[in-house]
Amino acid sequence: MHVGYEFGMLLRKAYLGFHRRANARMLKLGITADQFVALSVIAQDEGLTQITLVERTASDPNTVTAILALLERRGLVRRVVHAKDRRARCVSLTPTGRRIQARAAKTSGPLLDDLCGHLDPAARSQLEDTLRQIHATFSAPDKAATNNRAAKP
Repeated sequence: MHVGYEFGMLLRKAYLGFHRRANARMLKLGITADQFVALSVIAQDEGLTQITLVERTASDPNTVTAILALLERRGLVRRVVHAKDRRARCVSLTPTGRRIQARAAKTSGPLLDDLCGHLDPAARSQLEDTLRQIHATFSAPDKAATNNRAAKP
């Protein structure tokens, strides 16, 4: 078995366990964990563009568009055409969206405490750096996949 298999599986298990627990907490407020992430990023930077939201959440554009469409139908966000780029949409929270996001942020506090509670600050900082490096590696174009596609007749 490849040396990275166990690490990959542990990373997957950790993420899925955290995501399931976050989802269970958020569903009590009528939103999903992914919707909470979107609402929280928007709350930090009202009026950001959808593409900025895609970048900050590391989601694909279709997923973000679907999340925003649902949140907009529920009256939690508002999308308006960008003042300078008519193709872009700027996203803001509605007052209802702001209230839901604030309640969800309070609900997520104990979960985030559990997440960080297993590590001392130095270990957490090192793990955060490692996760940033992993994200950067896998956010870059996959050279092997590109080479494989180019090699096929």
